[in-house]
Amino acid sequence: MYVIIGLTTLIAFVFGQVDGKRLVIYTVWLISQTILTVAPTLRYDFLRDIIPSPVTASAFFTLAVLLIHWALYNSKFGSKLNNIIPGKLPKTWNSIIISIVLAAIFASLAFGITFIPSRAADLFSSLVKPIGDRLGITVAENRQPYFSEWSNSFGPVIGGTPIYFWLFMIGSIYLVHKIMRHFHRKERMYAVGAYTLFLLAIVFSRYAQNSILNGINFASLVVYLGGGLIFLITIGIVYFKRDKENNLENFANIDIGPVMLMIFFIISILSARGAVRLVMVLVPPTSIIVGYFFVAMLGNFKKIEGDEVKKIVYMTVAGIVCLATIYTGYQMFVASSSMSAGYVPNMYTQQWQKSMSWVRENVQENAVFAHWWDYGYWVQSIGERATMLDGGNVWPYWNYLMGRYGLTGNSSYEAAELFYSHNITHFLIDSTDIGKYTAFSSIGSDDNYDRRSWIGTFVRDPAKTSETKNTTANIYTGGMNLDEDIVYEYNGTKIFLPGLDAGNFDSATSLAGIGGAIVEFDKVSGKMIQPKGIYADSRGQYILPIRYAFYNGTFTDFGEGVEAGLFFMPLVSASNNQAQIDPNGAMLYLSRRVVKSQLARLYLYGQDDEYFKTVHIEDDLVVQELKAQGVSFGHFVYYQGLRGPINIWEVKYPSNMKVKQEYLSTSFPKDKKFTI
Repeated sequence: MYVIIGLTTLIAFVFGQVDGKRLVIYTVWLISQTILTVAPTLRYDFLRDIIPSPVTASAFFTLAVLLIHWALYNSKFGSKLNNIIPGKLPKTWNSIIISIVLAAIFASLAFGITFIPSRAADLFSSLVKPIGDRLGITVAENRQPYFSEWSNSFGPVIGGTPIYFWLFMIGSIYLVHKIMRHFHRKERMYAVGAYTLFLLAIVFSRYAQNSILNGINFASLVVYLGGGLIFLITIGIVYFKRDKENNLENFANIDIGPVMLMIFFIISILSARGAVRLVMVLVPPTSIIVGYFFVAMLGNFKKIEGDEVKKIVYMTVAGIVCLATIYTGYQMFVASSSMSAGYVPNMYTQQWQKSMSWVRENVQENAVFAHWWDYGYWVQSIGERATMLDGGNVWPYWNYLMGRYGLTGNSSYEAAELFYSHNITHFLIDSTDIGKYTAFSSIGSDDNYDRRSWIGTFVRDPAKTSETKNTTANIYTGGMNLDEDIVYEYNGTKIFLPGLDAGNFDSATSLAGIGGAIVEFDKVSGKMIQPKGIYADSRGQYILPIRYAFYNGTFTDFGEGVEAGLFFMPLVSASNNQAQIDPNGAMLYLSRRVVKSQLARLYLYGQDDEYFKTVHIEDDLVVQELKAQGVSFGHFVYYQGLRGPINIWEVKYPSNMKVKQEYLSTSFPKDKKFTI
């Protein structure tokens, strides 16, 4: 809103539409908006967050331009300066240029000489690749989409064409045509043509990952930025040509309301291009544009002039637009109704409701919960308890601490130190943290990604089971890349398997991986023989022993082997309304970085220690149902994906533990060179 209203007012000022009354209205709005932003929360500070931010600063720059213009041309003081101000430019542009110079001087003095270049770089980055930090890129909805992905969100799609998308695209072009209706035909054609090119450049410069227009290469940037430059130059030529002729009254007659809508629309397009979660921001402006386009087509029927052919052509076009709009609205209603019907409380949300009910009834009201940030608002709203992290992610450094010490660390004492510093009373892990391990281990890593890892799922293939006289061998199939290099000497041969380490997937080549495991059981004792992993890279396949295994509720260290572990759990399938259970039909592969982590020890193995005592386990509803039928196993099962409990631990602290002030910092320490 700062950008939309601020930029709209600045354009209205350039068009000569801002008088003293509008100056007062704008000033009152900006002051009240800023108070409502800053006053109710500690999140925003006026000097730290509002003034330095290009987003909010744009609105204050507009106010500065208006006040400077008023001082120069409407006050006695300003009248004395008019003689030394060059007269070749319009007065509005004199005020803008003076404001730019004064703003640059003020910003350099207040924030340092590098402030303006750094903010310019930030602005360019936000237009090209807005999310580049670890915290941002691990959040799925922050992923930067391609046109080929998000355009189909604006269906219905007929013959590969998203109807609503093209309705608002063409409708916005029509709206620009109506905004320029007071201008000469040639000027209007130039403006509409330049806008069309600008709009297509924004949308299609990030078309698809494998396209020549992938959003980040040179060709994409030329198209993306070139389209905007051509549009600005075209409007500038029309404006300054009119000014030279002393004929700017057509600009003064432009309806500024549709201009504000177009700014809202363009910012929404840029937002949708930047992050998939912001595609929804397109809904309000496009709805207005399509609604206006529809009504305009209907209203212009009676205004059609010319020969019959022209009338037929126009009526055909108008009919297509109206029918497409009505059909789109109906299809959207049907799709939305169908989708909303599926959002009844599911097993996962019921599990959370029950768990938080236990929290409300059994945990002290002043308790503070630690967990990954995703669940913060649920614990606060449903469980009615405070949390260290939540979806606001106000202080990313705390996310780093939670990822590094609370979830991926090997030391429960270090985790307790962190929690003690934040007055944590309870620790919570949810089953979806298994899938989120890559996210919080990346955020909790150092500059070389020392903690980054992931957890792979493997399933037993009954067709590949084989037997000998004394053993039964099971084959588990799946696949995942290695998170780090493995160097292992086996039968006198040193084997090197390349992992990702500190690299990134886009540039990594010839990564090794594990594609399965061989697990043998003694027929007499039923004991597991040391399992073996089936590793492979571009050179071939290697079968190597794996050191750790969690089987039948027991963690076993075989003493040697690849520093990794296997976590076994039942596999459940349904046939003829009957549950078929394979007691050890699925397993998780835990690399060296995962196998002794907080999440593995506390959550998967159920190993309490002197600092963490389990106080509640809320099983998944499938697990509860199976146990109610007399099936005996632990808390994990693989049924249409991994299903695990919500575990809550009470944190116990030794009497000599002290607060570590570094854990309370709201910014990254200077010695942490990597960025989040």
